[in-house]
Amino acid sequence: MTVTLFNRMGEDTQGTGLYKPYVFRNVYIETKNAANPVYSGERNNDNFRLYLFTNQGYLPKEEFLVSPTNHWTLEPGDLLALGIHQEIPPSPFRINTINVFYARDQFHHWEVSGRGILLES
Repeated sequence: MTVTLFNRMGEDTQGTGLYKPYVFRNVYIETKNAANPVYSGERNNDNFRLYLFTNQGYLPKEEFLVSPTNHWTLEPGDLLALGIHQEIPPSPFRINTINVFYARDQFHHWEVSGRGILLES
């Protein structure tokens, strides 16, 4: 599967988030589409779990903001979309949880999970 990670870079003068896309190919992702009924209709309850077996190009957030070209980071609040995108699609996932796993003191994989963005205000 191919996914696009949108790293938050800050905000523009109107307070709108600015994001930088980074494409990952050949990743394993589990998604679940769901909705919870609420008084005003339905609430998006989509969720995902991404297994990312690379740290090539990864930088911690502070270093990433200084040198984002050809790099990526993982932070809660970043966005994720299935497929290749240059712009954020209408219903991306929001990253909530990030865990890194090691095997014998060496990097093994990331597990990233989150939910669909709430549709109501």
